[in-house]
Amino acid sequence: MRCRLQKFHLEQFSLELGFSKAIIQKDEVNDQEISSLFMLNLAAGLVLFILVNALAPFLVSVFDLPGLAGYIHVASFMLLIKAPAKVFRSALEREMKFKQLVKIRLARELLACLLLVSLLYFGYGIWSVVYVNLFKALLHSTALIYANYRLTSYRLIRSFSLPSLSYYYHFGKFVFGKKLISTVTKHLDEILIGYFLAQA
Repeated sequence: MRCRLQKFHLEQFSLELGFSKAIIQKDEVNDQEISSLFMLNLAAGLVLFILVNALAPFLVSVFDLPGLAGYIHVASFMLLIKAPAKVFRSALEREMKFKQLVKIRLARELLACLLLVSLLYFGYGIWSVVYVNLFKALLHSTALIYANYRLTSYRLIRSFSLPSLSYYYHFGKFVFGKKLISTVTKHLDEILIGYFLAQA
């Protein structure tokens, strides 16, 4: 239980604003929209990164786990790494590049497994899980960006347009609400159990 709380599901706790589904559903998507969504996701990831790190001392006191803060500070970098890559994953799905997405995922899991075994062998303990998840996030994001530039016509441009995101906002707010409720209800039992065990 302590290890599970120390991990704190940060590898799953990424900000999903619902824009990914909107990219797939929209009839036409241009570089302006892709670039604006990329910047918005990056900004959202940065805000969440700062928020999680600011809450780290509070979480340590709630769960009575002195070592938790260190894990949170390091693992929170996944929020910065994963946030902007969601746009490229959706662009690949939109272009039906499912074969390439499966290859990326399989390669990521295989390399992560090898790294995890190596780190555990050399005695890194619970830090092995943190490092492996950081590695997976970085590798996956890099591979998605590379695949997007190689297999699709979408390109980032130095421009941000808030009006171009109106469709994504109206579409994404419902997806975001559903995702938020689902995430909270899924992990609420683990949070409550960890809290009451810490008080015992």
